[in-house]
Amino acid sequence: MQLSQRQMMIIGGAIIGIVILLLILGTGIRPDRSRSQEIVVWGLFEDPEMFEEIAKAHLQETGNKIIYIQKNPITYEQELLNALAGGSGPDVFFFKNSWLLRHHDKVETAPDNLFTAGEIEENYPQIVARDFISESEVFAVPMFLDTLALFYNQDLLDQAAVPFPPKTWEELVEITPRLTKTDASRGIVYSGVALGTPNNTDHAADILSLLMIQAGSEIVDNEFNVTFHRTKAGEESLGFYSQFAKPTSKSYTWNDNFDSSIEEFAMGKVAIIFGYASDIQKIKSISPYFNLKIALMPQSRSASIRKDYASYWGLAVNKHSQKSLAAWNLISYLSQNEQSRDFQRKTQLPPAKRLLLSEVKNQPLMDVFSKQAYTAVSWPQPETNVVESIFKRGITDALSDRKSLNNIVSDMANEIDELFKKSI
Repeated sequence: MQLSQRQMMIIGGAIIGIVILLLILGTGIRPDRSRSQEIVVWGLFEDPEMFEEIAKAHLQETGNKIIYIQKNPITYEQELLNALAGGSGPDVFFFKNSWLLRHHDKVETAPDNLFTAGEIEENYPQIVARDFISESEVFAVPMFLDTLALFYNQDLLDQAAVPFPPKTWEELVEITPRLTKTDASRGIVYSGVALGTPNNTDHAADILSLLMIQAGSEIVDNEFNVTFHRTKAGEESLGFYSQFAKPTSKSYTWNDNFDSSIEEFAMGKVAIIFGYASDIQKIKSISPYFNLKIALMPQSRSASIRKDYASYWGLAVNKHSQKSLAAWNLISYLSQNEQSRDFQRKTQLPPAKRLLLSEVKNQPLMDVFSKQAYTAVSWPQPETNVVESIFKRGITDALSDRKSLNNIVSDMANEIDELFKKSI
């Protein structure tokens, strides 16, 4: 049968279409590079290529590129504020869980098709909603959720015939003299617990905050009025904390002659410290074969419910970014289960999502953090670095005995109250 000219044209067009399809399948579908975007991310992790590796499939699909810039945690907040004010800030940045009050106006909230308040409440422990949601708007999404825990040296506990790490603060006081080793002049050779000083006790302000919260104080109420001085919570917590660094105390075990608590612990000179999962890598870098053990954070013997302390970061989007949709799409991709698992494996930090927390609950170094995520608390801080300085100054005053604990706590509360007035 002879084909008409029209039929031949149709067949020829079909053949050309098949050839083009085969070429596409053979070379892979390439994104439109003319629409690709560079997403600048400011973070605090040492591996600048980590996010690019985790988001590889997303970046290939969109044609976008991540420009990751690692920042110094000490200067990060001020550097970020300067950049945002000058219009040169990143598209995506790490957002502290205590920042919402002060920095909410710098964030582009998440689109409803990517994150809703209900989804965050369903998929993450309650603290995430308290820290990153306001008026049903999602301001940041965490990749991990870190909490304070008790780190201990089993060898030193064994030497002192202490069979288990303390579960309560009262137990800690009881075993501290047994764990502390002194020389003839009462100089401390081995410390029972790194606690009591302001500067060489890592996370001193966080530990004191937790003691206040466990003692019944909110630290700050819903109207952002400081409350820890209105009851005995602030005074008792400060007194309890500082006793471990007072030479006249039966619990004396720590002083300014030591280096940082994490470093001394890694060198085997301290039986117990309090740290975050993010401290584990530093301990291992100092002593690779250190037999690190981790236990739940102590509670009061009379406590009816657990209260633990969280310090972690979420990913947020710059309110003035011209790439906010692409930035939130990147965060959405990174927060999916498989990418979150990859992040946890690479960083060895506790995951933030409920599903992933259940997956690591039996891992030796993650089990404690997977449990504490559900009982974690925090409090909104007007200026994190300034608040830390106020707490440390209060500890210094308590050790000097120049003022009563009541007056010290009142002064601390008044200073933080003034910070809130400036921030609201």
